[in-house]
Amino acid sequence: MNSKDRFADLWQSASIYLFANLAFKPWSYKAMVAGDQSRVVKASYAIMGVLLVSALVWILILYNAFDLIVGSEVSSSRSAAMVMVISSLFVGFYLLVVKDILFAERARLLMWLTVPLSAVYCILVFQLDAVIDVAHLNLGYHVLIFLVVWFAACRIYPQPWFNLLGVRR
Repeated sequence: MNSKDRFADLWQSASIYLFANLAFKPWSYKAMVAGDQSRVVKASYAIMGVLLVSALVWILILYNAFDLIVGSEVSSSRSAAMVMVISSLFVGFYLLVVKDILFAERARLLMWLTVPLSAVYCILVFQLDAVIDVAHLNLGYHVLIFLVVWFAACRIYPQPWFNLLGVRR
């Protein structure tokens, strides 16, 4: 199994817990239409907490039972799998904030924000050989995409993200 195949397998196993977004999105759109942004943000923070805890549990499981779950022939990919779990955590965070841009009907802006970063990612990923290097690139990419989209969403469709944390702007 080459490193790209291992990466694909690890990404699938790391992304298992992202189902929460499927249930949250319809509810959040209804609440946003009703003008209840504070409730949406509180629920988003709660889901972020659940995703974080589930990622930590998944990392503990992978750390202790990697060979049993994935197989001993790829045990050298254990650390990459844990990095992939953290990366998929940021995908979950991204899915929680991208809804603001989509709700404001600014999908074109979303395209302009993410396509250039995705193109650079695609170019770089094919230049890496080690699974751990690809995992780190993937983590950096998803953290960057999350932050870029979150800051853009805050400007396009202001929500009380920071007010709920006690930060006044």
